[in-house]
Amino acid sequence: LTPHIRSIEQTLQSPDLTRDIETYGEQLSMSISAIAQLSKGWQKHPPPEVQTVLAAAVDVCRLVLVALPSSPLIRNRTSVLLQRMILCLGEGILPTMPSFFGPLLTNCSFEDDILDVSQLINQLCIKFKEKAASSVDSAILPFLQKVLSIQLTATSVAPGGLNGDTNGISPPPHLITEQLSIRKQAFATLQHIAVHNVGAVLYSETNVASLGDILQLMNDGATTVPDPIMNKTCAQFFCELIEQWGTGDGHHSPPAQVTNSFFEFIYGAFVPGMIRYVLGTNFNVKDALYCRVLAEFGRALWLLKQSCRGNAEFNSRVIDLHVLGGNGSGTKGSTHVANGFQCAACGKDFESMLKAWKEELRGQ
Repeated sequence: LTPHIRSIEQTLQSPDLTRDIETYGEQLSMSISAIAQLSKGWQKHPPPEVQTVLAAAVDVCRLVLVALPSSPLIRNRTSVLLQRMILCLGEGILPTMPSFFGPLLTNCSFEDDILDVSQLINQLCIKFKEKAASSVDSAILPFLQKVLSIQLTATSVAPGGLNGDTNGISPPPHLITEQLSIRKQAFATLQHIAVHNVGAVLYSETNVASLGDILQLMNDGATTVPDPIMNKTCAQFFCELIEQWGTGDGHHSPPAQVTNSFFEFIYGAFVPGMIRYVLGTNFNVKDALYCRVLAEFGRALWLLKQSCRGNAEFNSRVIDLHVLGGNGSGTKGSTHVANGFQCAACGKDFESMLKAWKEELRGQ
């Protein structure tokens, strides 16, 4: 490892470094790759002397990234090295991650860059749970902004066409696939943040002003994107936050103002949007993938009913307004389904009643 580190340090001193980015980028990326490969000898808890060398390797690779951030090879190999160092150095890598996310995201210009950053954030959330919050906090908004920017650059199609707005220009199928592939990284990363209890980053001082936009992004993913796998991913995001933020125990709950805004969004946008989607003709309850979406929504309704917001609010804003009131979209209400919602004792019960409601509408 040490000879590779010394070689990198010597190369960084070259006066032609920034004048020939392609040549030096390839040379330095090979050294970074070699370090990453050699580190595979220590999957977990390497000896202290090895950790010291690996930490030095991380520092020198950061210098490489700062010196040549425009090199795609450098960005990719650095991301691979960091994935290895998360395993080798454990929590010791956390303080240095923001200094890598900065140049990685600033120069992020391809779908592969999005994937690399997404994998890093996901891995940190999976391995360190709540402890990952400080290391990913400053990366969330720039990451989401890059996803949107690259998506629009790649497809040059207004979002309205994708979401079914008749005023939008519907893109050809291959562009829809490409667009969804890029958006999928944003959906998956936000889902990892929620599932692994890193949700505090969503209402941190850095990100709280954009919480509404983040919720809208995930709501669109749950209710309008024509892909049941992404629908499930986004619905699960809301399930986890309802469970964590609706307990009222203060452990995972955000400030009251954030909690109130969140549940207003759930009652005002997520629940009616999901009901419309599930009852719509494109939602096939006989398809296994759509059944998973339905299971997540059933669980979300159960958690919402059990939350500290109280059963009375659930009855008023879900059962009375949407089930008996027909969801405000001309759909005929159902007393049978309303009674089922009131008596439901788990997510499966809600799932069964939604299926029954869909069957009722089909028979009319």
